[in-house]
Amino acid sequence: MSILLPSQQPSSQIPLQLAEELEYIIATRSIAIHYQPIKNLQTHAILGWESLARGPLHSAFAQPLALFEVAERTGHLLELERICRSEALKRAILSPIDKLFLNISPYILSDPTFKAGETRILIELLGLRPEQIVFEITEHHAIKDYSAFLQLVNHYRNQGYQIAIDDMGAGYSGLVTLVQVKPDFVKIDRELICGIDKDQTKQDIVRAIDQICTRFNAKVIAEGIETDDELNCLKECKIEFGQGYLLGRPSSSQDA
Repeated sequence: MSILLPSQQPSSQIPLQLAEELEYIIATRSIAIHYQPIKNLQTHAILGWESLARGPLHSAFAQPLALFEVAERTGHLLELERICRSEALKRAILSPIDKLFLNISPYILSDPTFKAGETRILIELLGLRPEQIVFEITEHHAIKDYSAFLQLVNHYRNQGYQIAIDDMGAGYSGLVTLVQVKPDFVKIDRELICGIDKDQTKQDIVRAIDQICTRFNAKVIAEGIETDDELNCLKECKIEFGQGYLLGRPSSSQDA
C-alpha cells in the first residue's frame, strides 16, 4: 500500500514534554475508552457502539484529536491504535446482536508489525464473533494504491469482519473509496449533518449518498446529530441510522 507510515511523515517539532507524556500514556496504557451508541432513527434501537479513545482526563491529551495528532507526528500512531483497539474490545459490554465500531486509519492496514490474527484471537477469547466487529476506516490521508488497499480490506472481510467508511463527504476521495470498497456501513460526516434541516443542498447530497449506498446494500449512518430538527430532517431523507449527542453522548459505561 503506497502511503507514508507515520514515522516517515515530515512533521514540525513536538515539545519534548508532550512527546514524553505520550510515551508514558502508551507505556502504561492509560487510555480512556468511551462508547457512543449508534441508533435506528425510527425505533431508537441500538445498532452498536463506536469506541472513542482519549488520554487521561486532566492531561494535554484529554481530547482525541490531540492524542492521535501527536501520536502520528511522533511515529507512535500504529502502536497507539493497537492499544486502543485492544482496550476497546476488552472493556466493551455487547449483547449478542450489538456491533462494535473500531476506528482504524489506512496506516494500520500497511503496518509491517501488525499481526493479522491478533484481533481474531482476542475476540474469540472474549466470546465475541467477527461479524460483531466493524473496522471503521478514517480517510484523512489520500490512498494511492487502491489495489493493495482493497486486498487488505477483503482479507479482513473474508474473516467475517465488517467494514465502514467514516467521514463520507470530508475525505480526499470518499466517492472513489465508496465505489471501490463497497463497505457494509457508510458514515456521513457531521459537517453535512449540521444544520441540514435548513440547507437543501445538504439534504440533496445526503439523499444521493443514501441512494448510492442502497445499490450495494450499505447501511448509512448520519454522524453528529445534535438537534431535533436535524433528526426529523434525516428521517424525512429516509436515513436509517444515526449517532450524535442528541441520541447519546460518549460514555465509559455504555449508557444509552
